Amino acid sequence: MDRDALASDYSPEQIVGLQRTFPLYVRLPKDRWEAIRRAEALTSSGDRLFHELAEEAAARKSSSS
Repeated sequence: MDRDALASDYSPEQIVGLQRTFPLYVRLPKDRWEAIRRAEALTSSGDRLFHELAEEAAARKSSSS
């Protein structure tokens, strides 16, 4: 994908938010995607939700091992 095209569609903050949450989209079920979308925000509430979801994903991973 052309990096300039991506940069014109998304702000740097949106790209960072997607980068940090991508593993959550992969590891958690689709019914958690709305919460993950909110966790993309680089805000205190987005950070808090991101950490909660990351813990949830880690717990699911360890229980499936």
